[in-house]
Amino acid sequence: MKIPLSANFTARVLAANGYIDELFANRVDTLHTSLGMELYKTADYIRHDSLWDAQIAQIYVNKDRELELIPRVGNNRILLGNADSLDIKFRNLLAFYKKALPQVGWDAYKTINIKYPNQVVGVRNEKLEPDSLKSKTATKDTTKAIKDTSQTKN
Repeated sequence: MKIPLSANFTARVLAANGYIDELFANRVDTLHTSLGMELYKTADYIRHDSLWDAQIAQIYVNKDRELELIPRVGNNRILLGNADSLDIKFRNLLAFYKKALPQVGWDAYKTINIKYPNQVVGVRNEKLEPDSLKSKTATKDTTKAIKDTSQTKN
């Protein structure tokens, strides 16, 4: 259910903004669109996981109507796509956080694409100098670790 804003209370909720076409009549109302339902499903998933609840600050709906997650740590965006296979997508993201980011740094990638269940694609941050990024070996090892994690959990 959608609930209108209150002048007396501030709820601790995950913010969602961007290209959202959900109707809101300033009263208690149900979700009307599939995008609204995907936003709810994603926010609910994040809220029920203590790590992701602490890490994700915002959900943004881009012009292609895909969900992007804005983390509290790092200057990147996480392209989630839709709310399908959230367990697998977040497990892959966690493996990426554990294996790749410690080797190259939190700001090495401007976008982390997890919209496909069996892969993580990092788009390098062009603002960083090439010398500040580690060798491609780290990326290859990380890709193998993510594949191994996906296969053992399925």
